[in-house]
Amino acid sequence: MTNPARNDIDRSLETDEHGTRAPGPDACRALAALAAREAAPGVSPGRFVDRLGLGGAGVRPGPLGLLDLARAGTNRLPGGGFRSALEDGTGGQARHFCGIAAACRRFGPRLTWLISVHLRRDAPDSPDGIVTDLAIEFVGLLRRGELEVGAASDWILRTLCESAPDADTDDVGPEDSGPASPHA
Repeated sequence: MTNPARNDIDRSLETDEHGTRAPGPDACRALAALAAREAAPGVSPGRFVDRLGLGGAGVRPGPLGLLDLARAGTNRLPGGGFRSALEDGTGGQARHFCGIAAACRRFGPRLTWLISVHLRRDAPDSPDGIVTDLAIEFVGLLRRGELEVGAASDWILRTLCESAPDADTDDVGPEDSGPASPHA
């Protein structure tokens, strides 16, 4: 059986639950493919998150990455393909996920969440707010060893992507998101 994250990116038009067609590549599957490529044997969770930050949002390692984060990164994986609750119509959710993950690696979950919500103005219940919470959850799972780097691609497909098997698009946020969350 082939890993769907390693298949070529679907460049067809995606349709959301309202029948609206969003042009562009399937950025969610491209993000999963990036995660699969970067999950080299022996790579540490921190280095893996750095690689996702660079590959998906143009956030360079080291001090230059702070400049990249300040300008919200670069949209290296434009397009849709995310669950409807995560789509904001900009084609930049892969960049947002990778940028938040890179920020979380540098600043920790609490400060990253505060910056996202209060400085960048991502309402916690908005698609960007939910993506923020999921990226913070993702980094936490990796750091605690509850998610192996090699399984990160599958987590992305299951949690973020619209076409994930048995996807429940009404409940995609982490259990402990929002202002009362531990990182709030």
